Amino acid sequence: MSLREDVYARSPHWLRDAMVSAVGYQFVRQRYTGVYHALRGMYDGKQQQTEVQQRAEQDANVRELVRYARANSPFYAELYAGCPEVSGADELKQLPPLQKEPLRTNLKRLRTAQQTGDLVSIHTSGTTGTPMEFFFFRADFQARMAILDSWRAWFGAEHGMRRATFSGRIVKPPSDNTRQFWQTNYALRQRLYSSYHLSSENLDLYVKNLNRFRPQFLDGYPSALHLVARHILARKISLQFRPNVIFTTAETLTAFAREEIQAAFGATVRDQYASSEGAPFIVECEAGSYHFLTYSGVLEVVDDIGRPATRGRALFTAFHTRFMPLIRYDIGDDVELDVGGQRCDCGRRFPVVRRLIGREEDYLVSSERGRIGRLDPIFKKLPSSIVRSQIVQTVMDEVDVLYQPDPAQFRQEHLERLRQELAARLGTSVRLRFQAVTEFQLGARGKFKAVICTVK
Repeated sequence: MSLREDVYARSPHWLRDAMVSAVGYQFVRQRYTGVYHALRGMYDGKQQQTEVQQRAEQDANVRELVRYARANSPFYAELYAGCPEVSGADELKQLPPLQKEPLRTNLKRLRTAQQTGDLVSIHTSGTTGTPMEFFFFRADFQARMAILDSWRAWFGAEHGMRRATFSGRIVKPPSDNTRQFWQTNYALRQRLYSSYHLSSENLDLYVKNLNRFRPQFLDGYPSALHLVARHILARKISLQFRPNVIFTTAETLTAFAREEIQAAFGATVRDQYASSEGAPFIVECEAGSYHFLTYSGVLEVVDDIGRPATRGRALFTAFHTRFMPLIRYDIGDDVELDVGGQRCDCGRRFPVVRRLIGREEDYLVSSERGRIGRLDPIFKKLPSSIVRSQIVQTVMDEVDVLYQPDPAQFRQEHLERLRQELAARLGTSVRLRFQAVTEFQLGARGKFKAVICTVK
């Protein structure tokens, strides 16, 4: 545990609010100063682009990004040695794809510049439990925030509105014996709710606090929002607010979860796909279609041997990752394209994605905390020392953590860090066992799942 985390854990609730808000003011500077407002206006104006305009912009961005990466990144200079010049998106297939393991082991060589103080750092584990740290030029990070906020504005949600968030952050430290499961970030007018204490005996307190806070929109993991929604519906609770919209991300949003969340909160749910490492955006429109935003990157779909397909592995080229470029990045998720060619009722001409596949994870079950979902944040504070991991539960309150260590980087203290992060989410009643392995359980069609639970 770091000194900052230790101070946070020992502080009273009001002081934790102050600490969260102090970080929030740093986020405001990172995200909403500099070029943000100019970029936000530019992206707002791209909604009526024609296919010809989209393709011309993509081609220009691809040319610039590939040349820049080739000239400035030692990794890409070596990877693309002997490869032809690329003049547009259609020619990306002449370049080799970027797989996760070569990426993980070459993060420093991927960089296109010396590290400076004006970078934004993001930790990710992805869906494979592989921790990596990515850096962005601040202008690129602000571009991503401008794209996200421009999409949210389609539904009347703007930066600065009251916002309730259910994500993977440790909001309530294990040492806190109170029944307050939230903290307030006053800088962003955001209340952060713990996704790891949503047991039946706590849910009334969550709903009462939401009624007091009266958020104008909600966002976060669909699994957490669904648990709150089911409680509202089961208890027939009348909410004292009606949000403009509810945004979900990071997990598969099932039709059943969408229906119950909308019924409980009286607001439309809109889903969004991206990634911490900088994958381009796939967003849902007012008509319920998923659109790939071409000004954020390029989406290729390939089959098991790398041939273009309408359903298969997603390869992403991201335009706002210049410090650590992602070109033809195999992120590990599958998508299915809509090839019908009909124009979406929303009027936008961006490509339509029929389905996002392969983002489902099981819950774990704790007698102390109930159902616990979305565990990939436990890896985000580790260096890139674990090649892959898998969390398996077959018995209540017993969890096995299988991990493949990187011999060059793994240290025993990294395991202790994992233990602390898991205990903070699952509670003290769960027995944790760690086992170093070289092979993992695979599901149907050889699909890897980071979390497996067979407890009913």
